[in-house]
Amino acid sequence: MKSYVITIGLLVLIACQPQEQDNQVDETIQSEVNPKVTPAMSEDQPPIQRIVAFKFKEDVSQEAIQQHMDYFAALKDSIPQILSYRAGQTFPADYEGTGDYDVLHYATFESEESIEEYFNHPAHQRFIAANKDIWANVIVLNSSVED
Repeated sequence: MKSYVITIGLLVLIACQPQEQDNQVDETIQSEVNPKVTPAMSEDQPPIQRIVAFKFKEDVSQEAIQQHMDYFAALKDSIPQILSYRAGQTFPADYEGTGDYDVLHYATFESEESIEEYFNHPAHQRFIAANKDIWANVIVLNSSVED
C-alpha cells in the first residue's frame, strides 16, 4: 500500500511540473487534424452546418456543373470562416420521394456571424455572380451541430 501511495504521489508531482518541451509538435498535430478551428470557437456554442442545394437549369452542360462544383470547393481556401467543406451530386432512390436538387454543398461554420462574413466575402460574391445564371433554384439550410 505504501508503494502505491508513493507511486501516485510521484505521478502527481511529475504531472504538475512545468513543461520544458516546445509545444510546436502539439500545435502541428492540431493544425493537421483540424486546420481551420479558431481559438475563439466556444465549447458552449455548437458549430453551424450549412447545406446549400442547387437545381440547375435544364440546358446546363456537365462542364458548367463541374465548374460550379470546383468554384464552390475553392471557397474553402479563400474564406477562413469555412471550417470544413464537402459536396456531392444527388441521386434518385425509388423508395424515397427525392428532391428536385442536383448538388448539395455542406459547410461548417463557427457561428451565425461567421456565416454572414462568409456570405459577404468577395470570393463568395464572385462565385454567385459567376454561377447564378445556371441555377434554376437554390435552397439554404442552417443547423446547429449536436453530438
